[in-house]
Amino acid sequence: MAGGPRKQARSGRRAGERVLIAEICCMRDPEILQELAAEALDILESPEADDLVKAAARGELAMSAAVYKYWRFFMPPKVEVEFVFEHQQYANEFAEIVGKFIDARKATRIIDGRAYPSVRVDWQQWHGMKVMLGGPVDPPDIIAENFVEQKNPKKAIERLMRDLLLFSMLTRTEPSSADIDEDHYEE
Repeated sequence: MAGGPRKQARSGRRAGERVLIAEICCMRDPEILQELAAEALDILESPEADDLVKAAARGELAMSAAVYKYWRFFMPPKVEVEFVFEHQQYANEFAEIVGKFIDARKATRIIDGRAYPSVRVDWQQWHGMKVMLGGPVDPPDIIAENFVEQKNPKKAIERLMRDLLLFSMLTRTEPSSADIDEDHYEE
């Protein structure tokens, strides 16, 4: 898990823009990704599956190639989910498929000096679609929900900090502070 404040003073920032304040990162389990791919292939091969279900399965298949997942917390309260892929082809496929249902934009994430293709989606849209399709709710999804429900920015930050502390205690991880700047990602 990684999180930290983003530098407030940045040249070119306009009033009213969202500021990235924290991120949660998880490396995706290869075994779970293999199961996800197998499940998606079963659906795609099924003659009973309709076009909508097959489109979701194609997205699931592309998503099985995502090696990292980030929850990005902004102020005023908003959350994005970023999927990081090993290869541009998978990021392009995922962005195209998911982009038919929700807002998706391509980006690049720098991890340990290497540039990875990624796709960012609005957490509320993603979560709504995931719940509708019966997908699992990850612990950071609960943190994100608690955060975006707060209308008062101070209360949102307080809730986020409490939830991040509890999450780090439950997962036995150390929260780390990182300068969330161009060294870690670029648009």
